Amino acid sequence: MAEATAADPWLEQPSRPSQPVVVEAEGPLACPHCGTELTPHHDAVGSLHCYDAQCVGCCFLPPDETSVEPRAKFEARPCPTAMRKAATASAF
Repeated sequence: MAEATAADPWLEQPSRPSQPVVVEAEGPLACPHCGTELTPHHDAVGSLHCYDAQCVGCCFLPPDETSVEPRAKFEARPCPTAMRKAATASAF
């Protein structure tokens, strides 16, 4: 058994981080929907919330190594401002 494990090439691969690398933003981040400053929720994943009247309490994840913008988080209700922006963008 130990010989098969030692010969397994998957165990020789370097370990990868289990969570994405979060990029520290310089200054406050703005809501991609309405531009209002996002408020940290101080939870385990670093959620950011938009409490502007134009949005519906949108929740975002902080930027990671692939993006400089806040990343969308699952929302139970669609945001009317986001839907208007998407409709306007698809019209062009």
